Amino acid sequence: MSLHPYQLLAPGKEETAAPVLAILCLLFALGIGALRPVGGFDTAEADFYGAYAPQALRLLNGEPYTWTRSGPGYSVLLAIGGWLGFDLFAFAKVAAAVGVAVIGYSTFLLGRELFSPRAALCAQAAVQIASFRYGIQAGNDVPCAAFSLASLVCLTSTRAPTSWRLGLAGGFAGCAAVTRYPALALLFAALPAILVWQFVEARFEVRLRLALLYVGGFLVTSGPWWVWNTATNGSPLASKAYALVALESYGKSGTQVSQSHLAEMESRFSSFSDVLLHDPVRWLTHLPEDLYGDAAQFLTDVVTWPWAIGLGLGFAAILGLTDRQRRGVATLLLSSLFAFLLVAIAPYQSRYHLSVAPTCFLVAAASFGAPGMLRLEAGLLRKAAWLWVVVALGVLGGTSVLLTKKVVSDSPGELLHTAEVLRAHATPNDGIVVRKPHLALLAGLQPRFSIEGVPAEQFFAWVRSDPTTRFVYVGPRELSVMPDLTALAKGDAPPNDFEVLDRTMNPATVLLRRRPD
Repeated sequence: MSLHPYQLLAPGKEETAAPVLAILCLLFALGIGALRPVGGFDTAEADFYGAYAPQALRLLNGEPYTWTRSGPGYSVLLAIGGWLGFDLFAFAKVAAAVGVAVIGYSTFLLGRELFSPRAALCAQAAVQIASFRYGIQAGNDVPCAAFSLASLVCLTSTRAPTSWRLGLAGGFAGCAAVTRYPALALLFAALPAILVWQFVEARFEVRLRLALLYVGGFLVTSGPWWVWNTATNGSPLASKAYALVALESYGKSGTQVSQSHLAEMESRFSSFSDVLLHDPVRWLTHLPEDLYGDAAQFLTDVVTWPWAIGLGLGFAAILGLTDRQRRGVATLLLSSLFAFLLVAIAPYQSRYHLSVAPTCFLVAAASFGAPGMLRLEAGLLRKAAWLWVVVALGVLGGTSVLLTKKVVSDSPGELLHTAEVLRAHATPNDGIVVRKPHLALLAGLQPRFSIEGVPAEQFFAWVRSDPTTRFVYVGPRELSVMPDLTALAKGDAPPNDFEVLDRTMNPATVLLRRRPD
C-alpha cells in the first residue's frame, strides 16, 4: 500500500481516529484538572470567582442575573451543575474538558467537509494540543468556542437535512452569543453566507427561508436574554464590556487588565459610543497597531511558527477545492475574521481567540491535505511533508506542556484551609479585604478589593472606613500591591483593633479579624 503525503494513518481510518482523539483529550483534561483544587490567580479564573460563580448562585436562589460585561450563558451552565449537586468549580472544569473535546471534534467535522479527512484529523490534533490548557480551567471562553464551532459545523455540513441544520446552527450561535458577546460574529457572518453564497444553487426565496430558520434558532436560545436586558438595562446589547475597549484605547501603556482598572474606565465612560467618540482620531490611529499586535501575538503563542508558515500554503491549497468546499471555507473565514476583529479591540488575551484557532489550523493543515493540491508523491517531498507534521505538532506540543504546567502550578490550595477558618467565624454578609475574589467565594463572604501602594497605616484606615469589613486577608497576591504589609504577613502583630485568626508560613499569609468596637 502506497503512502500518501502527510498521512497520519491508513486512508479511511480518520473517522475512527477523530472521536478517539477527542475522548483521549477529555480524559487527560479531567485527570490533570483534578490536580487543581482551586482556580489560579494568573489565569482567567478570577472572573469565575468574582462574577460567573456568584451569578450562578444568584440564579439558583431565584435572583436575576446582574453581571454587566457578558451574557448569562456560562452562569446558567454553572447553575445547572449546581442544581445537579456539583461543586461549581469542579463542574466548571468538567465543562471545560468537554468543551475542548468538542472543539477538537468539531474541527475534524469542519475539515472533513471543507478540506479532507487527513487535513481535518491533523488540525483536530493541533487544536486539542493548543487549547488543552484551557480544558483544565474554569472560564466561559471554552464553552463559547464549543458552541461556535458546533454552529459552524451545522452551517457548512451537507450530511443532515438543511432546515434542521440551519435551525441548529442558529441555536448554537445563540448559546455562544449569550456566553460571550463577541460570538455575535457568527450571526454577522452566517446571514450573508446563507443569502449570497452558501446555498447559491437555491432560489432566493429558499435562501431567505433558510436565513429566517437560522435567526429563529438564534432567538430561541438567546432571545429571552435580549428581552430581559432591554427591559432592565434599556438595550438588548447593554453591557459594560466597553470598559475593556476603553482600557485598550485610553489606558496607560502596559496596563494590565484588572478590576480596578476596568472600574476606572467604567467611571470615565458610559457606552461603546462614548468610548469611540471620546477621541476618534486616537482610536482609529491606534486600531491598525492593535490589530497587527493581536494577530502577531496570536500566531506566536497559540498557532506557533510552523503552523503560521503553513497558513500561506494552505490559502494556496484552497484553490484546489471544489466549488462547494470553497463556499464553506468562505463562510468559515468570514466568521473567523469577524470574531477576531470583535476581540482585537480589547486588551489581548489568547483565550479570546479560541474560536479562531481551528480555522488557522485547518487552513495550515490543508497545505498538504487538500485534494488536488500539492500531491507530493515523490519520496523526498513525501518525507518533507512528514517532517513538517512532526515538527509542527512537536513545537505545538512543547509549548502546550509548558503552559499547562504553569496553569497546574497556579492553584493556591492554602485558600481552602483559610476558607474553613472563615466559615467558622463569619456570617454571609461580612466583608473581607482581598486582592482576588477566590477566598471570598470559597468562604461565602463579600469581597472588598484592596487599595494599592499605600502605607500600612493608610491601608488600615481605609479598612476601618467600611463597617461591614470584618476580615483582612494578606497573602502573596495582596503583598504584590501592598508591600508595606510584608512584615505583618511574616509575623508582626497587627494594629490593636485587629486580631490574628490564622497564619501560614509557606506561603506567608495572615488572616485578620476586626475586633468589635
